[in-house]
Amino acid sequence: MNLFSRSLLALLVAGLPLLAHADDYSFEFKTEKKKTEGHRSTSVSETVSKEKWCYAVTIENHSFKDIADIQVKYIVYLKQQPQGGRVAVEKHNAGATTIATLQNNGSFAFTTNPIDLTRTELENGYYWANGADSRSWANLNGIWIRLYKDGKMIGEYADPSRLSRGKWGN
Repeated sequence: MNLFSRSLLALLVAGLPLLAHADDYSFEFKTEKKKTEGHRSTSVSETVSKEKWCYAVTIENHSFKDIADIQVKYIVYLKQQPQGGRVAVEKHNAGATTIATLQNNGSFAFTTNPIDLTRTELENGYYWANGADSRSWANLNGIWIRLYKDGKMIGEYADPSRLSRGKWGN
């Protein structure tokens, strides 16, 4: 007894997806914060830590096909309380790269452009005239990645996911 018709069996043997459309893509994203550089200097009044951070990103293709000419656009979000400041400032840095060909079940890895983060701590007995905290801080707050092929978005990832609820680029 045959469970499949001859035409359906021919499609299965040919390896063609039955319900997939030409625009169906599936990707897995992995991101990790990486410190690439850092140094600390101390003076009589303060200790300043200057560091460069980036994201190491890996994109895996689970689309059951090779994909050529993928444009990767990303935005890295950071939050920084400036030295002597009372309110943290949110900033973002955008970047892009291109994937020539992403093989089926293959992966592509890249690092984002490095971002300068500066932290300051006043020494004992020193304070800001405006009453600001004696410590300033800076952190990477997340990354939002979009994949494009022929001008059409084919994949998206945000960590944390709330970033993708906003407007791209803000």
